[in-house]
Amino acid sequence: MKKWIFFALVIGLFACKSKKDEEPEAGSFPVLSFIQSQVKKVDTSLYSIIKITTVDGRSDTSYIRREDFRKEAADFLSLPDISEKGLKKKYSESQTYDQLLEKAVLLYTAKDPDLEVQREQVLIQPGNGEPDIVKTLIIDQTIEKADSTVQKNLIWEVDSHFQVAISIQKPNLPERRELIKVIWK
Repeated sequence: MKKWIFFALVIGLFACKSKKDEEPEAGSFPVLSFIQSQVKKVDTSLYSIIKITTVDGRSDTSYIRREDFRKEAADFLSLPDISEKGLKKKYSESQTYDQLLEKAVLLYTAKDPDLEVQREQVLIQPGNGEPDIVKTLIIDQTIEKADSTVQKNLIWEVDSHFQVAISIQKPNLPERRELIKVIWK
């Protein structure tokens, strides 16, 4: 009888361990590193870079020098890296396939509503025999300041453009909205 109990315990231990090993690790896609590689690619390119800024319904278009591209991408480059070991456990991960978009979606959601990065989405085009291709990164960020709350929706379209939608809410004032889009080709 003791042998059977010992045998059941050993099997249970291995079953628990293998199940734990199969669970995906949250924060495993390195969004920040991926964006850094995209910025480096633009830094060394000959792309024409255009910036469109829209504030309260009024738009302004300007050309950006390649040397200033990194500064324009600062909102992305200053994001906390949730793939780092200390932050991984603070996010849950889900993986789905969106039939309408025909893309795989990795979704990382903050477990704590006070974290700066509340959500990261990675949209991936399946390769059908070829390597999968990351197409879009979407990050929702909330920054609490002493006098305001700043919400940012950051979208990076790989090898094409990025945009940052900013909403600033101050007490007793109307919400201020700004949209910045930077395009390179």
